Amino acid sequence: MDKTTPVIRENIIKAVKLMGDKVETIIEKLLFSGSKILHKHAVAILEDSGIIDLRIRQLAHRNPTIRKTAAEFLVKAGTKAAFRGIILAAKDPDKEIRIQVVKALDQMNSPKGLPIMEELKNDPDRKVRRYTLWALERYEAKNLV
Repeated sequence: MDKTTPVIRENIIKAVKLMGDKVETIIEKLLFSGSKILHKHAVAILEDSGIIDLRIRQLAHRNPTIRKTAAEFLVKAGTKAAFRGIILAAKDPDKEIRIQVVKALDQMNSPKGLPIMEELKNDPDRKVRRYTLWALERYEAKNLV
């Protein structure tokens, strides 16, 4: 989609939106496939179609399973838009979601995530603190070079 014209790209996004929820599942599979090329295109479609924003809104859902699924999705997306949602999830009452936040911040390897990880170092849950310390050590190791 990098080499497509804006008109073609817009038409692809319209087609994806018209396909509804079924295509979202297919695009998610592309996102989770592990292929960097497919990942890049899947993320572009998800961002342009508003699915990333939908997942960010799901972080406020009452059901912790839906919040966890949304957090995992945002971790896989790994975009700046997804990062906004991940910041919101850092205060989630469910420890598994906070662990997803730490994993996302580790994956992003950005100094912008350090204040959030510093906060999570003092999390009431031991497992979250352990993941956070591990992620901070990895961040320091990656940035030694």
